[in-house]
Amino acid sequence: MMMGGGAGAEAQAKPALDTTTVHCLTPTLLDKTKCYCLNENPNSAHENLFIGDDLLPLKSDADEQLLIHLVFNEFVRVRSLKFLGHRNGTDEETNPTLVKVFVNRVDMGFSDAADAIPADEFELSEEDLTDGGGEGKKVSFVKYQRVQSLTIFIEENAGADTTTLGGLKIFGMSVQVRQEH
Repeated sequence: MMMGGGAGAEAQAKPALDTTTVHCLTPTLLDKTKCYCLNENPNSAHENLFIGDDLLPLKSDADEQLLIHLVFNEFVRVRSLKFLGHRNGTDEETNPTLVKVFVNRVDMGFSDAADAIPADEFELSEEDLTDGGGEGKKVSFVKYQRVQSLTIFIEENAGADTTTLGGLKIFGMSVQVRQEH
């Protein structure tokens, strides 16, 4: 006769934590109420990055620079960033070309982003901005182990007055904290 409710039954019911599977973390793990973008065109806002349609881009307003601040609703490990160009990168002059990424920094402005040392810096090519699959630009994984927020500074584009970005995918995994009893 089997009796339920023992400690062994509870331990068996919980699956082992999977901390090795890489997933697209956006938009499901973003705390959208805390995310923002400086210098975004109000008609082409940062929320467009996560809807899956590169025809509705994030577009800068006054010049080519954008400062995107993303907050996760739990700690994550980030493995790579996939930048998608507007219209699959065909608007070549508006494509971002130089991107700096900062981890767990708050209240950054443009001068802070220009002067601070980033966790990673990427030069993006036309090929990088196509949706040809893959996970995009690999980050220095050791710097991205307990990420609560990312600040992405798009510093330069390919020559236009404004920058457009058709999408952003962040790949990684949730950091699941085990509670000791």
